[in-house]
Amino acid sequence: GEGDLASSENDQYRPRIHLFKARLLLQHRNMKACKKELKNFTSASGTTPCAQFLKANVEYLRQNYRKALKVLGSTPKSPIVTDAGECLSAFYFNNIGCVHFQLGKYSLAAHYFRKATEENDAALNGFPPLDRATPLSGRPLSVLGMNCRHILLYNLGLQQLYAGQPLAAFDSLMEVVQVYHANPRLWLRLAEACIASHIKMQEEQLRLWNNKSETVQMVFGAGLHRKLVLNPVQWEQWVKGGQYVAA
Repeated sequence: GEGDLASSENDQYRPRIHLFKARLLLQHRNMKACKKELKNFTSASGTTPCAQFLKANVEYLRQNYRKALKVLGSTPKSPIVTDAGECLSAFYFNNIGCVHFQLGKYSLAAHYFRKATEENDAALNGFPPLDRATPLSGRPLSVLGMNCRHILLYNLGLQQLYAGQPLAAFDSLMEVVQVYHANPRLWLRLAEACIASHIKMQEEQLRLWNNKSETVQMVFGAGLHRKLVLNPVQWEQWVKGGQYVAA
């Protein structure tokens, strides 16, 4: 009857309700209740990538970063793009990068954010190319919110900044400006990249000048008649294997 039909429909959507409740509880930092809802979801639907991501997020917020990596490592393989328009492989590498960032492994985190960007681009390339002349290009509606490239590039630029690569960070963050130009934090990060790059250039120039000052003692004249007076060098010689070696 109608009651049996309604009951079957409730059973069909009950796992999804558990998943939504787990996400809501995670936002409120109610870890215990969140893990309970995740357990109910897993018992009804089995282990899914979304459930594993939420479990890893719980451990991440508890600062159990090693355990978060272990949970992410057990994430089941899934299609590149889900029916909801989510690129799970990009999510996976992004999560791995966030954990490594908290562990202070900035270069390794940048590697995973770069992988996430590549997965995101590969997923988008799997759809028909956009044609501005025709409104219907064969792409499903869910694809509109799938592209996370600029979020991933922001994460990548941040890692490059922490890893002491300000020029690479500037290039990554400048691409993000196209979408998030009203984000003040992004402009602050760009300013940090400019300052860090300027300091790095000054340090390199100072190092070259110090090396030069150790070699050149004085300069006379100009142009073709310019003469250099070199600092005296102390040479020590010793016999090694029948040969004289200068050091």
